Amino acid sequence: MNYYEQSFKRLYENFVFSLTIYHDEHYRKLLLNQMLEKIETTYQTYKNLGTAPIYHLTQWKMYYMLKIKQTYIMNGG
Repeated sequence: MNYYEQSFKRLYENFVFSLTIYHDEHYRKLLLNQMLEKIETTYQTYKNLGTAPIYHLTQWKMYYMLKIKQTYIMNGG
Protein backbone atom coordinates (compact mmCIF):
# COMPACT_ATOMS: atom_id res chain seq x y z
CA MET A 1 0.00 0.00 0.00
CA ASN A 2 1.52 3.29 -1.04
CA TYR A 3 1.11 6.85 0.19
CA TYR A 4 -1.79 7.64 -2.15
CA GLU A 5 -3.85 4.63 -1.21
CA GLN A 6 -3.16 5.28 2.46
CA SER A 7 -4.63 8.75 2.06
CA PHE A 8 -7.91 7.30 0.81
CA LYS A 9 -7.86 4.64 3.52
CA ARG A 10 -7.35 7.28 6.24
CA LEU A 11 -10.37 9.18 4.96
CA TYR A 12 -12.42 6.00 5.14
CA GLU A 13 -11.22 5.24 8.68
CA ASN A 14 -12.05 8.78 9.77
CA PHE A 15 -15.53 8.34 8.34
CA VAL A 16 -16.10 5.08 10.23
CA PHE A 17 -14.92 6.68 13.47
CA SER A 18 -17.14 9.71 12.94
CA LEU A 19 -20.18 7.51 12.35
CA THR A 20 -19.81 6.21 15.90
CA ILE A 21 -19.84 9.76 17.25
CA TYR A 22 -22.80 11.16 15.33
CA HIS A 23 -26.16 9.54 15.97
CA ASP A 24 -28.38 12.17 14.35
CA GLU A 25 -29.39 11.28 10.78
CA HIS A 26 -28.89 14.86 9.56
CA TYR A 27 -25.26 14.94 10.71
CA ARG A 28 -24.59 11.50 9.28
CA LYS A 29 -25.82 12.59 5.85
CA LEU A 30 -23.74 15.72 6.11
CA LEU A 31 -20.71 13.62 7.07
CA LEU A 32 -21.30 11.28 4.13
CA ASN A 33 -21.45 14.15 1.65
CA GLN A 34 -18.37 15.80 3.14
CA MET A 35 -16.34 12.61 2.94
CA LEU A 36 -17.34 11.88 -0.64
CA GLU A 37 -16.41 15.44 -1.53
CA LYS A 38 -13.08 15.09 0.31
CA ILE A 39 -12.26 11.90 -1.60
CA GLU A 40 -13.04 13.66 -4.88
CA THR A 41 -10.85 16.63 -3.88
CA THR A 42 -8.00 14.32 -2.87
CA TYR A 43 -8.30 12.49 -6.18
CA GLN A 44 -8.20 15.72 -8.17
CA THR A 45 -5.19 16.97 -6.20
CA TYR A 46 -3.18 13.81 -6.84
CA LYS A 47 -4.30 13.72 -10.46
CA ASN A 48 -3.11 17.29 -11.01
CA LEU A 49 0.25 16.49 -9.41
CA GLY A 50 0.75 13.74 -11.96
CA THR A 51 2.91 11.63 -9.66
CA ALA A 52 0.64 8.58 -9.44
CA PRO A 53 -0.86 6.51 -12.26
CA ILE A 54 -4.38 7.74 -13.08
CA TYR A 55 -5.66 4.17 -13.36
CA HIS A 56 -4.72 3.34 -9.76
CA LEU A 57 -5.97 6.67 -8.44
CA THR A 58 -9.32 6.10 -10.10
CA GLN A 59 -9.54 2.56 -8.72
CA TRP A 60 -8.79 3.71 -5.17
CA LYS A 61 -11.22 6.62 -5.45
CA MET A 62 -14.07 4.43 -6.66
CA TYR A 63 -13.31 1.64 -4.17
CA TYR A 64 -13.29 3.91 -1.13
CA MET A 65 -16.32 5.92 -2.29
CA LEU A 66 -18.25 2.66 -2.63
CA LYS A 67 -16.95 1.44 0.73
CA ILE A 68 -18.05 4.68 2.43
CA LYS A 69 -21.52 4.44 0.90
CA GLN A 70 -21.85 0.78 1.94
CA THR A 71 -20.74 1.54 5.49
CA TYR A 72 -23.21 4.40 5.69
CA ILE A 73 -26.07 2.17 4.53
CA MET A 74 -25.08 -0.70 6.83
CA ASN A 75 -25.07 1.66 9.82
CA GLY A 76 -28.64 2.80 9.36
CA GLY A 77 -28.25 5.41 6.62
